[in-house]
Amino acid sequence: MSVLKLFSKSNYYLTLICCIVFFIMVLLGILARYILKTPILFATEISRIFFVWACFFGSALALEQNSHITITFLTDWSKIPQKHIHALANFAIMIFLAAIFYSSIMVIYRLWSTYLPITGWTQSVFYLPLPFISISGLIYLIHAIFSQSKTLEL
Repeated sequence: MSVLKLFSKSNYYLTLICCIVFFIMVLLGILARYILKTPILFATEISRIFFVWACFFGSALALEQNSHITITFLTDWSKIPQKHIHALANFAIMIFLAAIFYSSIMVIYRLWSTYLPITGWTQSVFYLPLPFISISGLIYLIHAIFSQSKTLEL
């Protein structure tokens, strides 16, 4: 199995698991509050964590599948070939992902000693997926750039 397929499958399943846990926690919180008349305090924190994680992992999936929303006004108007614009955009996204990787490591380090009030987990838990997302996004983009370079006419 190629590295790209491994990242893609792991990203897909992590997104799926995060969505399922998020849904279950929200459902349990609602049922407990309205049927049992008592809230499950940790359900809110855990659902928030898994919602954020699902968004992060889902954004990497969208990057792999080239499914992010794009504004084509400038590319339609420009006389520069779209292949060149896409290559430049991919390069800019790679720089952005490298910055996200570095920043996420710094944020995780700085927040490690602060804790969430109910679960007692470190607040870094919100940012733990970002290094993985950044690396997988970089791998997806490198693959896309090499795939595009085969058809790119200079």
